[in-house]
Amino acid sequence: MKAVVDFYGPTVFVEMGKFPSIFDHKAPNSPESMVIGGQPHLPENAQKVDEYNPITYISTERNLPPFLIMHANSDPVVPFNQSVLLYQALRTNNHEVVFYNVQGGGRGYRFFIPAVTQKVGAFFKKHL
Repeated sequence: MKAVVDFYGPTVFVEMGKFPSIFDHKAPNSPESMVIGGQPHLPENAQKVDEYNPITYISTERNLPPFLIMHANSDPVVPFNQSVLLYQALRTNNHEVVFYNVQGGGRGYRFFIPAVTQKVGAFFKKHL
């Protein structure tokens, strides 16, 4: 793998319910609960939550490709802080990362404005 582009990806499931969202992230039918087969905030699911958290796999010892993280501050599904946490983990462990806050981008087709697609194209051109 030569490069990673992350569009509004979830990271720390147990933190998602602390921020505004159209989902109740602690509910048994939340997307996170469905992925891990149980509610993320319950202690018996802690290991599964860690396994699905990409931050678990970030360290200074790992050779990771450059990351481009893009997240809209108005995302109604995945709280913006999820990308902040990923960015901080990558920076803290000295990995190359660029983070763009897409102002008012929302989610889905509203997110993919020309400024976003141009930045993604430039990132891939540089790293691939």
